[in-house]
Amino acid sequence: MLPNIRVALQRAGADFKNVVRITAYVKDLADYPVYSKVRSEVFVRLAGERLGRVSDLLLGAKLEVDAVAVIGQG
Repeated sequence: MLPNIRVALQRAGADFKNVVRITAYVKDLADYPVYSKVRSEVFVRLAGERLGRVSDLLLGAKLEVDAVAVIGQG
């Protein structure tokens, strides 16, 4: 999850500090504590987050994360 987001941000000339919002979908809420710990370490300045529980994710994934980043000043 995070390596893919990192690559997308780098290709746009940004990094995790540019992320202003994430939306996370978890299949099992028992996995949330691990996700939460990683999220708080990586997305230090995060302004907002949405969490949703889903019954299934593509290719049997346990977690899906969408990230929105702001790049530039205009």
